[in-house]
Order: sequence, then structure tokens, then C-alpha cells
Amino acid sequence: KENLWPKNDRSTKTRVLGSLSLLVAAKLFNVSVPYFFKQAIDSIPALNSIDPSTLSNLDFYSLTAVSMLIGYGLFRASSSILNESKNFVFAHVAQKATRNLAKSTFTHILNLDLSFQLSR
Repeated sequence: KENLWPKNDRSTKTRVLGSLSLLVAAKLFNVSVPYFFKQAIDSIPALNSIDPSTLSNLDFYSLTAVSMLIGYGLFRASSSILNESKNFVFAHVAQKATRNLAKSTFTHILNLDLSFQLSR
């Protein structure tokens, strides 16, 4: 707990909160992608329901479908970008926690009694 949320280190706390918010945003985008794709597919009308005399409706439907598929791609890319951003922001915290844990373990081993060290 001390390594992940130190008392006097505002930078680490900010990074942890930023990483958490990026995680939530990435998950929201990731969950919304299938729904967005469903809307894109549902916006394409059945071919037998289109009246050939009204090509303007066909243009509207194809434009809607293409824009929905572009939106699907943007949501998918945003999810990946947010996930990578989360990893980038949290990397500093994880490395610092690992360094602190290794340092405290090494210090503890060096501070053990000499008879313990020699009996090993």
C-alpha cells in the first residue's frame, strides 16, 4: 500500500488516479464498441425494403452506414489508445514501487544479524 499510495508523494497519487480514470474510460469505450457496431448494422435497411425509384433514400442509408462504420473504427481506436495511455501513465508508478520493494528487501537482508548470515 505504501508503494502504490505514498503519503507525501502527490505525483504518484496523481499518476494512479490518472491511470484509473484512463482505465475506466477505455473500458467504457470497449463496452460501447459492440453497441455502436450493432447500430451501424441496423442502420443498413434490408434490400427488399428499398424502393428503387427513390435513390436519394439509398444514398442517405449508405451514408449513414458508412458514417456509423467510421464511428465504430474511431471508438475501437480510442479504446486502444486509452489502454496504451493507461499503461504509459502507470509504468512510472509500477517501476517506482518495484524499486522501493527491492530496496527495502535488500536493506532488511543486510540488517540481519551476522550469525543468521553465517548459518545459511
